[in-house]
Amino acid sequence: MKKQLLALACLTAIAPLQAAPEVNIALPERFRLLTRQLFDLRVEASNLGNINATLKLRDERGNDITSQFGTPEVTTDNNNNAGDLDKAWVFRAQTFSSLGIKTIVAEVSDSSGQGSFTQKIGVQEFKNKINTKENIILFIGDAMGATYRDVGRIVAKSTGDGFREGFFDEKQQMDQMPYSGMVMTYAQDAVVPDSANTGTAWATGNKTINGALNTFPDNNDWKTGNASKLDNPRYETLWSYLKRLHGYKTGIVTTAEVTDATPAAEGGYSIQRALKKDIAKQYVDGTFFSGPSFDVILGGAKGDFDARTAANAGDTRNLINDLVAKGFTRVDDRTQLNALSTPPDKLIGLFSTGNMTVTYDKLGYTRPAGETSTVNAAFPNQPFLEEMTAKAIATLSKDDSPFILMVEGASIDKQSHANDAAGTLWDVIEFDKAIGVGRAWAKANPKRKTLTLVSADHDQSMHIIGVVDTNVPNATQNVRSGQAYTGLTGGVTGFPDYALNPATGYPLNTNRYRVAVGFRTGDHTGSTVPITAEGAGAALFSGVFDQTDIFFKMAKMVDSDTTEIDKIEKEKAKLLNEIIDQNYILEH
Repeated sequence: MKKQLLALACLTAIAPLQAAPEVNIALPERFRLLTRQLFDLRVEASNLGNINATLKLRDERGNDITSQFGTPEVTTDNNNNAGDLDKAWVFRAQTFSSLGIKTIVAEVSDSSGQGSFTQKIGVQEFKNKINTKENIILFIGDAMGATYRDVGRIVAKSTGDGFREGFFDEKQQMDQMPYSGMVMTYAQDAVVPDSANTGTAWATGNKTINGALNTFPDNNDWKTGNASKLDNPRYETLWSYLKRLHGYKTGIVTTAEVTDATPAAEGGYSIQRALKKDIAKQYVDGTFFSGPSFDVILGGAKGDFDARTAANAGDTRNLINDLVAKGFTRVDDRTQLNALSTPPDKLIGLFSTGNMTVTYDKLGYTRPAGETSTVNAAFPNQPFLEEMTAKAIATLSKDDSPFILMVEGASIDKQSHANDAAGTLWDVIEFDKAIGVGRAWAKANPKRKTLTLVSADHDQSMHIIGVVDTNVPNATQNVRSGQAYTGLTGGVTGFPDYALNPATGYPLNTNRYRVAVGFRTGDHTGSTVPITAEGAGAALFSGVFDQTDIFFKMAKMVDSDTTEIDKIEKEKAKLLNEIIDQNYILEH
């Protein structure tokens, strides 16, 4: 007996027992969905004793529910550890039809034993109302934190001596909306987010890692090549959900590339936002349903659609022609866009190879010293954001169709990265004009219940540091990231004196007294950002909340009768009208 025990001990020392499989479900801890919102379930197992390991899925009561998820995609050799065996099962396009906290227990068994992982999923009810007609217009000023709103107001609304003794005669369009809140923008993996993660938050109701669009990381992301970046577990956007289930028309409008992170968040699925040609193909072919993801696509990125080769895109398709064949009307410049006297059924307009020319340069203004023009000589006739917004709404609202639209003022962010103050500020003004177009349409169509929202994906670091007299030699107008600041040369008390160009409706930048700003990082920050709301369900957007809640609040507005809470907006306006403000004094 002692000899047998000794032999067993020696055998154990030579060949230790294989540990049980390590199991993971590639979903975050706080994963939330709407009923019937589609998602991919990926189960990953490593440290396997053999590759024939089997998977069983159970619910919270221990019932075997594996068959309910259909046939999975099965892969091996996924993780970055050549020393162990691993396996993954991906169940595509799953959904829950009832509300509540759902529990999925993944059990993986092999010759070494069994490992398990438990995932809880929160499912909010979407009642699937008949004849849903509510519209949503979401305006996103990229990087437009509170300071950016402030400076845009100072420049645009100080014209004609409209800013005196600390008061404005008129506020911006985004300032006039009756409800406001503050939005936390943290990423799943970082305090400071990027535009892909933040767009994913409002589009799907879930956070992800920086750089990812509507997907979660998995254990094969380390591999080279695009395939491993496009197979991650996906979850459906509200744009896709409302189009697939309720016949909504959908749109994206941006001054960036339409495949850039913020517009791509409404319809792109990739763990890497940089795969823009793949995202363009997803727009045309669809992801959770077959066919185009949007009915309106306006912005830049023409090259992602019609400059495709086997080397850069894996195909030689002309995606613009593909969309035209699917019923889209094509416009190539500002003249063609504005010539649309009758709204088309679907609309595609790509006005630059990459990002569009920023407002300051479209206006033909001379850049301040140190700033770089964005004029693209190959595309000299580009529309303004307010013009694109008007045509997008006209197209989407045609025939009384319900719609959801995202409009982005993109170069507020892009010009901030460059620390180019003039380029940044005039893009805020252009963005506010686009908001005015949306608000005016909603007010002119009161029977078409419309929720209008204005927010930002994240903040940047611009600060207001004063007013400067530009006639002073070497006046300090723009303190740049990394630049030593020893005082505001040319700084004065008082207020700016910008003049309005009546031909364009934009302020000029030729005045003497101008606002002075500072950029201190040249990148994003982790600050909360404002949100303002108006129309159906707007009262839901008060307070401080996470960016993912925007998704669920928008869905709740569409799915609920907001008549009672909308009355609050009217009562609030009535009470505010009783408050004597500076405009009342001036007018009387």
